[in-house]
Amino acid sequence: MSDLTAIYYTSNRENPIFEQRVGEALVEAAGDTPIISVSQKPMRLGNNICVGDMGVSSQNAYVQMLIGLTAATTKWVCTACADGMYVPEYFQFVPPRDDVFYFAKPLWVFFSLRGKRRAFVNKPLGSEVAMVCDRRLLIERVRTILAPIGGSWGPHCSGETCWPNLIDRSVVTRERFYLEHPCITVKTDEQMHRKTPCRMSSQTDEIPYWGTVSQFAKRFFE
Repeated sequence: MSDLTAIYYTSNRENPIFEQRVGEALVEAAGDTPIISVSQKPMRLGNNICVGDMGVSSQNAYVQMLIGLTAATTKWVCTACADGMYVPEYFQFVPPRDDVFYFAKPLWVFFSLRGKRRAFVNKPLGSEVAMVCDRRLLIERVRTILAPIGGSWGPHCSGETCWPNLIDRSVVTRERFYLEHPCITVKTDEQMHRKTPCRMSSQTDEIPYWGTVSQFAKRFFE
């Protein structure tokens, strides 16, 4: 077992079938890697910390992330978001430096929005959806973001305001690490942000490891 913990955080607003299957896929891919899940409803996923109904906002996502980070004890952590699907090798990466945020590539987006065509689209810049780094480094960054509201908890926010980007290139050092098979982030109608920067020209109906659009949808949504 490596010195790594997967930090999963969710507001539990997704379709229950989708949420359950994401969790099952995470457990399968993570293998021996421990999982800490921080949720707004009780979950059977790793070591679960239920914080109650805080509402949906970037602030509360950071608060939940920080709760998971402080509960972990390992040197390294990786993100395991509620809309993320991962491959086993993602959990096997060991960062060469502890002052850098490492982003997994390739990363693809699966769009599953009502009235829109389902498709895989490449996300070339990566995202905190699939990130590995030193636990204390990430704690420091999240606490800096939450400082205006008093650190780890502060007042809960039921609406969405302008919060700093966790991986702002002007304040953090980031590098990429490459996987044989891609990680996936999914966009659904239930999410706070339904849009994401990606390369629309790369749109495809099939990608390696995950299969076709219909196969992916059947596995996670039906």
